[in-house]
Amino acid sequence: MKKLAKAVVLSGAAAATVLVSMSAAMADHRGWRHHGRPVVIERHHHNNNGVALGVLGLAAGAVIGGAIADSRANQRVYVEPPRPTYYPPAPRYSQPVVYESLEPWSGAWYDYCSDRYRSFNASTGTYRGYDGREHFCVAN
Repeated sequence: MKKLAKAVVLSGAAAATVLVSMSAAMADHRGWRHHGRPVVIERHHHNNNGVALGVLGLAAGAVIGGAIADSRANQRVYVEPPRPTYYPPAPRYSQPVVYESLEPWSGAWYDYCSDRYRSFNASTGTYRGYDGREHFCVAN
């Protein structure tokens, strides 16, 4: 829509340039009343300066209009490339890993929990976590 509007406006400007230059070239003293009497118009071969100027104005308007319309066509626009679809490899299942845990309230359990957590309370078996709550110590 913008290209059509630009083309119409620029064509109108070029046509106006042609018409103004032609009318200025054709307006001479022949045919006008001079001292109250009509002047006889003689047919002479006119050099076509007005037409040449009109064509030149039309060409200049077309070149300028084309440059304006083409200025947006040469702009670079970044388009993000498509991302490849990633499918993670299928998991390989092996024998389940079994961790031996320490029996709660045993000597090894007390040693583990008191070494691991500074806030460990031996009487309750809990420690204070970063969330501010009390958690029971599970030794893996």
